[in-house]
Amino acid sequence: MYRLVEPQELRDNWQFVKHGLERILLKSPEYWIPEDIYASLANNKSTLWLWIENDKPVGFVVGYVVGENFHIWCAYGILHSVKQAFAELEDIVRGKCKRITFESWRSGWTKTAKQLGFSPRGWVKEI
Repeated sequence: MYRLVEPQELRDNWQFVKHGLERILLKSPEYWIPEDIYASLANNKSTLWLWIENDKPVGFVVGYVVGENFHIWCAYGILHSVKQAFAELEDIVRGKCKRITFESWRSGWTKTAKQLGFSPRGWVKEI
């Protein structure tokens, strides 16, 4: 089950989120630092959804709306079911957005994204 974290609750949940962000950065070169995400959340530019199991956070999604898309900026978790987590996220954004988008440098997401119903839309070459 996801729970929306309001900006005034961010500080109380930050250690868990920061740990997850640091874990992401160990595996994937990203253009952000944890402080960028904190600032965006604190200023209500993006939203934080905590995944809760047995009254304890086990994952999170940070995202924001771009037009008709809910874009996942970053996500982390040790979840029993990634499929269930994405299904619940779909329920959260359905009616507000038409699509969920994300980007990842990690090749493992290619297979997982396809299993979750995502389709590739574009490619980027850094120059």
